[in-house]
Amino acid sequence: MNTDVIIVGKGIAGLVLSLLLKRKGIQHLVLDRKSKKKHFALAETLPPSSMPLLHSLGLIKIFEKNAIRKTYGYHSMWGNTRILNNNFFSQLSYKNGLKIDKQAIVDDLEQLCNENVISYEKMLNMIISKEEVIVEVENNHQKEIITAKMIIDATGRNRAILKKLNIPIRLYDNLISFSCHLPRIEHPKLTYDVFVESFEDGWGIVSGLDEKTNVLSIFTNRENLVQLKLRDYSDWQSVLSKTTLLKDFLVEQSEVKIIGSDANSSIANYLSGENWLAVGDAALSFDPLSSHGIANAIYTVREASDAIESYILTGDRKGFVMYSKTLFSIFDSYYMVKNELYRSESRWMESSFWKKFFQPGEEQDKEKTHNFPRQSGTGIILD
Repeated sequence: MNTDVIIVGKGIAGLVLSLLLKRKGIQHLVLDRKSKKKHFALAETLPPSSMPLLHSLGLIKIFEKNAIRKTYGYHSMWGNTRILNNNFFSQLSYKNGLKIDKQAIVDDLEQLCNENVISYEKMLNMIISKEEVIVEVENNHQKEIITAKMIIDATGRNRAILKKLNIPIRLYDNLISFSCHLPRIEHPKLTYDVFVESFEDGWGIVSGLDEKTNVLSIFTNRENLVQLKLRDYSDWQSVLSKTTLLKDFLVEQSEVKIIGSDANSSIANYLSGENWLAVGDAALSFDPLSSHGIANAIYTVREASDAIESYILTGDRKGFVMYSKTLFSIFDSYYMVKNELYRSESRWMESSFWKKFFQPGEEQDKEKTHNFPRQSGTGIILD
């Protein structure tokens, strides 16, 4: 089987890229590895600043259709003991964000790109040379060999293709998250259903998934001993005992499933090569505090689609260079703003979680010396 572009990964980034390439008339295939893992729903929210991007790409109707509800703000306790009300009414264009059903969006996007999606159980072989890309997959004991001009890594933080290419990944922290579903509680001190609070060992966010369910996520460092307690819900009460409001969302329940995952800030050393690109979280991953993970993934896909089109039609790789420079610039800006936000919480400067943001040295020097190319006015960073 021959095509122009192979996209590996059927998340939002891979499917949006498929849709954009389809509009451009570029032949491509999306390889979707079958998984037996059960989907764990997170209460993901897109801020108002994401709406113009969705509108410009003709995606706003899909996201609004699969929105659980519109959101008009959130609450936070960060850097002080007051509850801050952050509303979206001051936004210039859109006055609301969206609480989305991510899996429903993926399903709708797949329907639009269904003829380009190939499911497989195993990837048997992959050869990337200057001349072509060859991928051999197996499904139901049947082997399929696919040849293409280029390949795209859209496998998220797994970075499956980058790993096969031996591309180093720069990890800027060891942030991890632990999440669980809990019965919905309407807190009397809160208006919005999203609340963020920092505490000595990290920070947490509670967000309404639906009318009956809250999602509570706690973030800490991998090296922090508190992460051992976060693996067992029975210990969450002690971990959150000194929080002001987060502890109020815990309920007496015997069995609560905890899902752990990486949440670090990271970027690949190289975002493109002779005939490959990384998009979405495979290219650069943001701290969930930014709330821009999905929007940034879609932004990278928009930029990548233009570079891919130029390469497929003319063989010109200049678009790859500009794509990489733009994404490095985005990460540079994001990283500095992210650290400023963490340093605004100074109540626990000596704790193992927070002290690295206040200590001069290698960790803090990274933001000034990583030498990422700078461009102004590109990409999405923290509001």
